[in-house]
Amino acid sequence: MTGDTYSPRTLRALLAGFALFALPAACSFASSPVPATGGAGLLGTKGRVEKGFSVLYSFQGSPDGATPFAGVVVDKSGNIFGTTFVDGAYNAGTVFELTPSGSSYSETIVHSFTSTDGDGPVDAPLEDASGNLYVTTLQGGEFGAGTAVALSPTGGGYAESGVFAFGNGSESGAPNAGFLEEGTTLYATTSSGGKYGAGAIVALSSSGLSYSDVHDFGNGQDGAYPLSNLVADSKGALYGTTVAGGTGGQGTVFKFVPSGSAGSETVIWNFQSGGKVDGNSPNGGVALDANGNVYGTTSAGGTDNDGILFELRPGKREYRESILHTFAGGPDGAVPIAGPTLKGKFLYGSTSSGSGSVCVACGTLFRIETSGTGYEILHTFGGNDGANPLGNLFVSGSALYGTTSNGGANSLGVVFQFVP
Repeated sequence: MTGDTYSPRTLRALLAGFALFALPAACSFASSPVPATGGAGLLGTKGRVEKGFSVLYSFQGSPDGATPFAGVVVDKSGNIFGTTFVDGAYNAGTVFELTPSGSSYSETIVHSFTSTDGDGPVDAPLEDASGNLYVTTLQGGEFGAGTAVALSPTGGGYAESGVFAFGNGSESGAPNAGFLEEGTTLYATTSSGGKYGAGAIVALSSSGLSYSDVHDFGNGQDGAYPLSNLVADSKGALYGTTVAGGTGGQGTVFKFVPSGSAGSETVIWNFQSGGKVDGNSPNGGVALDANGNVYGTTSAGGTDNDGILFELRPGKREYRESILHTFAGGPDGAVPIAGPTLKGKFLYGSTSSGSGSVCVACGTLFRIETSGTGYEILHTFGGNDGANPLGNLFVSGSALYGTTSNGGANSLGVVFQFVP
C-alpha cells in the first residue's frame, strides 16, 4: 500500500463492502519525510505552513498497528486511545494508547486482536468512568461476524475482561461503529444480519456484555445497513444514519427512542434517488445542537456527486433539510466518510478524497458555520502528513484530534492534532 491513496469509489467500497486490499494508486506522495511528532506546523500542498496542524504519531506496521479507520478519544489526562484496522501481533488490528511526554507522544499497544476475539476494529474505543475500554470489531470471533470486547485496566496495562461474538443464528453482526454509553447500557449499530438481514440497533450490558437486538432494519422503508455511530439527545433519544433503504433507497437519518428491551424508530429524513441536489449514501453519524438541529454528511450525491453537508431542522410535523455545502472535489474536498463535529458555532469535518497539487486524492480538513456560511479548508493532506481520513474528529479543550487511514512517514496512517 506504500505511496497509494484510495479513490472515491474504493473508499465507498471500504465502508460499504468491507474490502481493504488491492487498492488502486491514485497519486504518489511527496518524497520529503515528515517527522512523527509535529511542531508549529507542516508544509501544506500549496507550499505554505498550515499552522495548527501536527502529526502526533505515524504507524509503523506489525507488531505496531496500521490503517486506522476510526477517530480517537482523549481522556482527562491527555492520553489518546484509538484502534487500527490491521497489523498488530496477529494482523487482526489493535487498540493503542498515545501518552504525552513533553512535546511528543509515546505509543503503547493496549491490545492486539487475535481473530478469535475479533478482527478489524473500525471505530474508536469507548472509555467509561472506571477506565474500562469497550471496542467492536467488524469481523472475526466465534461466528465470523465481529465481536464486542471489554478491556479492563490492570496495574501494568489492560486485560481482556469480556468478549461477545455477533452473528449467532439470527443475531445481527458486522458492527461498523463503536459504542454509545447510556447508563449501564452500550448501544451500537450492526451492518448486516438481524431479522430482515439489513442490520440492527443492538444493546449490550456494560457488565457481562449480554446482548439484546432492540431494532431490526429492513422492514419496509425504515432504512438499511447502518454504518454510523449513534449519538443521544438530552432526553435519551438516539440518532444515526443508514447507508441505504428509505423511501428513495438512498439512505436515511433515523431517531430511535429506547424503551426497555426494545423501542421505537422513526425515519426523520429520506435521501432520494438521483441525488443530484440532495445527497445520498450517508456513511457517518450525525451531530446535534441544543436546539435539536441535526447535522451530517453524505458520501455521494450533490451537484458533483462528491457528497454534501446537511442540516435537518425540526418543524411542527417533520424535519426540513438545508444543504450547507456541496463538495466539489479537488481543493474543495470530496467524499466525506465521517460525520461532522460541532464545536461552538462551527462544524468541523474531513473529506476522504480531494486535495491539492501534491496529492489529488488525499483529503482535507474543513470547517463551516452552522448557518452555512464561511466554508474554509483548514488543512490539505499531502501524503507524508497523512492521507484519507475516515474517522470522526474528537474535541478536547481547544484542539481537534483525528487519524488518517493512509499516508504518514510509513504510509500506514497517522494520528494528528489540529488547533483552530
